[in-house]
Amino acid sequence: MLYLDPRNIDPNSCRRWVPRTLPAEVREFGFYPDIDLLKPGDLVLVRNLNGNWTHRLIERFQKKLGYHERDYIWHHAAVYLGVDGKICEADLDGVRYGSLDRYSTGNHFIRIRRSPNLSDNQRWQIAVKSLVELNKRYSIEHLWELFRLAQFRLGRAPTKRVKPPKAARICSELYEDAFAK
Repeated sequence: MLYLDPRNIDPNSCRRWVPRTLPAEVREFGFYPDIDLLKPGDLVLVRNLNGNWTHRLIERFQKKLGYHERDYIWHHAAVYLGVDGKICEADLDGVRYGSLDRYSTGNHFIRIRRSPNLSDNQRWQIAVKSLVELNKRYSIEHLWELFRLAQFRLGRAPTKRVKPPKAARICSELYEDAFAK
């Protein structure tokens, strides 16, 4: 598992040089996750170093749903696509093709999780299945439903999976659905 803490850089999990042009913010920070350690289909978890009110709200509700502290602190999830730091993620703009560059500026913790029992073929399938969801809108309604569930089912994980409409996604569901298919 890879963990990037911008306050305490581990040289074994980062590179000082990447063989492509990086955005100025990333170059200023000076470190980049060692993408040679990543595999397609890895789960990319992100936490803003200086979280705002929405990040605190996400933490609070994940905690109320019974998540462990090591899990409820993450505000965003994406799927690593296996090529040049590219990811597929769902954010307020919808499901999009992006890059780890966005989170490699010294303002985010990054954690990479991987299921150890998957074959390379299964890993690639997760990456491709996430890309099938490109351009679907972000499901504010689903997020609201999860917040409502957390509010009224204190300390208990949902007994039944709450699903948004097929035409919309939230970040954690993008990975979960690609993994489950």
